[in-house]
Amino acid sequence: MSKCVQGLSSNQLQCLKEAPNHVIPAIAQLLKLVRSKFDRSFVHGHYIEPGSVLRCDGTDRGRAYNLDPHVTFFCLPYLAVCPLIISSNNQLHPPRTVMQFSYDHESTRNHDSQQTFRQFPKVQSSDYLQVFQLWMVLIKSGNSRPSATGVCDEDGM
Repeated sequence: MSKCVQGLSSNQLQCLKEAPNHVIPAIAQLLKLVRSKFDRSFVHGHYIEPGSVLRCDGTDRGRAYNLDPHVTFFCLPYLAVCPLIISSNNQLHPPRTVMQFSYDHESTRNHDSQQTFRQFPKVQSSDYLQVFQLWMVLIKSGNSRPSATGVCDEDGM
């Protein structure tokens, strides 16, 4: 198994911790593919392309009697109202403000405080409308029912 997880970050390995052992090679391959195909940069860090879906079939080709697992990655954006989260160097995939969601290559910090949303009477002065991402891995192994596991937070990649 150590060969299949080479090149994964410690956060990615943490996401794999609760997955069944026989699916870890497929999940590791999937996360590498997600990073190479859907990881995008913006002025304050990285993000996974919203709405990304990628399926990876198992890698146990030498054992025909063993039904290979297949795993599917989903990236689902969602809105949240909370105090502004400023990305730091150790945060690879920070949440983005609504403005930053639209403008990848320029900082929108000066414009974020002018969000129309912030002008509503019951909104606290520290609250901003931000775009977060939920990363989920759906596992289908053999004849079993699909199950979701390895839900990663923003820094999981």
